[in-house]
Amino acid sequence: RWNVVKQFLTESVIIAILALFFAAFMLQWFIPRFNELFIINFSGNQVHTDLLSDYWIYALFLMFSVFVGILAGLYPALYLSSFQPAKVLKGITNIKGLSAKSLRKIIVVAQFTVSIVFIITAIILFKQFHFMMSSDPGFNRKNIITVALQDVPYQRFDDTYSQRPEVTSMAASSKIPALSSVDGVWLKTDSVAERVRGHYFSVNENFIHTMGLNLLAGRNFDPARSSDSVRAVIIGKSAVKKLALQSPLDALGKPVRMNEKSYTVIGVIDDFISADPLRAGDAIIFEYDPGYYRYAVVKVRPGETQSFINQMDKTWVDLGSVYSLKFQVFDTALRENPVLLAFVDFIKVLGLLAFFSIFISCLGLLGMAMYSAENRVKEIGIRQVLGATVRDIVLLLSKEYLILIGIAVAIGIPLTWFISHLWMQVISHKTEVGILIYLAGVAGAILLALMSIGSQTLRAARTKSVENLQSE
Repeated sequence: RWNVVKQFLTESVIIAILALFFAAFMLQWFIPRFNELFIINFSGNQVHTDLLSDYWIYALFLMFSVFVGILAGLYPALYLSSFQPAKVLKGITNIKGLSAKSLRKIIVVAQFTVSIVFIITAIILFKQFHFMMSSDPGFNRKNIITVALQDVPYQRFDDTYSQRPEVTSMAASSKIPALSSVDGVWLKTDSVAERVRGHYFSVNENFIHTMGLNLLAGRNFDPARSSDSVRAVIIGKSAVKKLALQSPLDALGKPVRMNEKSYTVIGVIDDFISADPLRAGDAIIFEYDPGYYRYAVVKVRPGETQSFINQMDKTWVDLGSVYSLKFQVFDTALRENPVLLAFVDFIKVLGLLAFFSIFISCLGLLGMAMYSAENRVKEIGIRQVLGATVRDIVLLLSKEYLILIGIAVAIGIPLTWFISHLWMQVISHKTEVGILIYLAGVAGAILLALMSIGSQTLRAARTKSVENLQSE
């Protein structure tokens, strides 16, 4: 018996070590891709290939492979070596029963459940990413250049560049929308009991026009009115709702306290993405305060972006700044937003996990289908002699696996919905997730599963009955 146990364990350990070599080969491809992920570059946690020259690394994983091999081979080694030869040769012991063990079924169901979760979640993440990239952010993003003023007064910048032929309009702002940086303030009206968190922008009278914002009610800031620079604010549509001001028209002329200072609402704008692409519906408030201008927002004619940038490069020193020129092409900056890049990284990693998960699940099904077909070869032959067709045999051999896949689907869909519901609760700017997404993920998993077991069931069903029964 000990010789049999050693044989099974040795085979299992050899397979595990061979898997280690394949894993080491794949690692050479994965490490550069892993290091290219935005979140890894941003955090500076790249995996250095110098680690692969450390022999302790190889020794550690070799020991791990041996451990996995022993663990994987221990159960079949002890189980199969426990049979008494006399009973086995007489056919008393039913070795075929091993394929129908509950543990195998549980593992197959668990594997496909995890696969379904990964596949559907990856599809939802991709749809959410596409939604954030393609949906209207509430402002104009094309042909916009944002320039950090640093120590340059906005008026000097405006006097220098606003008359350039490339420029169609120019504005000033304390922050740039949708680039994950906002000034938070507390807002309060007599209509609400608790303060509301708002996103503050100090802008000039050209900001709404330059950014293409929609003024729903009221008027824009007017530099000729001295009161606009001390007591006037423009708020967003969501701020109207959160401050219980009923409607944009009703909000006009109402008092609003911002950080305990009182202001009057002179206008209401439509909402836009003020913080990051994952959030929408924030309470936005504009104030006209030139002392807080930090950026110039320049809208140029289509195709003139690079020409204006070249002009700034040549003349920036003439503005008297001790700092170098810092600017962003707004549309490019939005696409390279850290939130979006991290989202892309997550989709890549989850997609890879989904691929490996479904691949391993299909391998497990393939192994079970092969084992079942080989152990039922005589039964298949007898059924063929009695008139069973290829379709009958395929359904017979596939029925058990279809039930297991059905159980996995029944568990996977609610589990995926629960997990997706948890993380999508923190996203206010989100896409609609319909039943078609779940059906697509399930259909993909089932199709791959049927392809795995179909090759074996068809091969068994098409084998001639004479070949199946020739040893009887």
